[in-house]
Amino acid sequence: MRVAAVVLVVLCAFGLALARYPSAVRGLNNRAAHNAQLSATDRELELADTLGISRSFVVAAKRLVPAGASFAVVTGPNAHARSSLTLTGLPAYLQNLLMPRIALEGGGTWLLCYGCELDKAGPLDIVWRRDGLVIARRSG
Repeated sequence: MRVAAVVLVVLCAFGLALARYPSAVRGLNNRAAHNAQLSATDRELELADTLGISRSFVVAAKRLVPAGASFAVVTGPNAHARSSLTLTGLPAYLQNLLMPRIALEGGGTWLLCYGCELDKAGPLDIVWRRDGLVIARRSG
C-alpha cells in the first residue's frame, strides 16, 4: 500500500514537471532574447533599474572610483528613493558591481553618498554631484 502511494506521488510530481517544462523553456528563451537585445552596460544596469538606483550615479561611480580603491556607501534622508529596496539593496549592489574596488563600511578613500548628509562626512573633494547624490574623494 505504501509503495503504491509513493509511486503515485512520484508519478504526479513527474507529470506536473513535464506539464510545466515547455513554459519554463519558453520563459528562458524569452529572457535570453531580451538580454541579447541589451548592450553590455544595459545588462549591467538592469538590476539598478529594478531596484530604482540612479543609473547616472552607478555609471559615474564605476568611471570615477579607481580599480583597487576603497569606498563606502552612505545613504541618507536626501535620497529620492523609489522604494525601500533602493536604499536596502544599494550597498550590496555597488559592492558587487564595483569589484575589484573594496567596500569598507563607514570608511574608504571614496564616499558614494546616496542622499547622505555631507556635513557629517568630514573633508571631501566632490567629483560628481546630481540630485542629492554625490561621489567624493576623502581629503583628510
